[in-house]
Amino acid sequence: GGGNNSQVLAANATTGALSMALMDELIDMVKPGKPQLLLMSRLSRRRLNALQRASGNAGMQMGQSDLFGKFMDMYDGIPILVSDWLVDNVPDNDGSSVLAIASYDYDAARSSGDNLNNSLIFAMKLGERDVQGLHSGQMAHERKDFTEDYNAIRNRLVWYPGLMCASKFSLAVLTGTSS
Repeated sequence: GGGNNSQVLAANATTGALSMALMDELIDMVKPGKPQLLLMSRLSRRRLNALQRASGNAGMQMGQSDLFGKFMDMYDGIPILVSDWLVDNVPDNDGSSVLAIASYDYDAARSSGDNLNNSLIFAMKLGERDVQGLHSGQMAHERKDFTEDYNAIRNRLVWYPGLMCASKFSLAVLTGTSS
């Protein structure tokens, strides 16, 4: 059930602290079962690490992940992946709807302030009936032998990838957390 924005967990009206209860609620929003990964910024991972240390290592662990076959942070057995493309300057109250998140201009210049310090944490399941990658056509490769005035070869790869969520309950986002 739920309305259009039932997969957006707005933690606070403005901004607030990350908690394990919020992380557990985010995980419960992905149905059926658990998400296969948590996607967040480096700052969000540091906040989650600090929360884990303060609570006596409950919930979060370092473990072997079958996803990539290497050691990585996990929360409740779910691998944590870090993206440098997720920014930590989402304005207050902007993360309360899917449209606000989708239309947010990450590249716009912003001055720092108390209302520009929120982060997004995504929980998702991957697969044909869940969240999946898309591409249109083959990747094109163009090669220019030598770049003028440089001892270099220029390569250009052209590819148009995308992402699709086939099931509403395969993707959820936590907004409104800062400290």
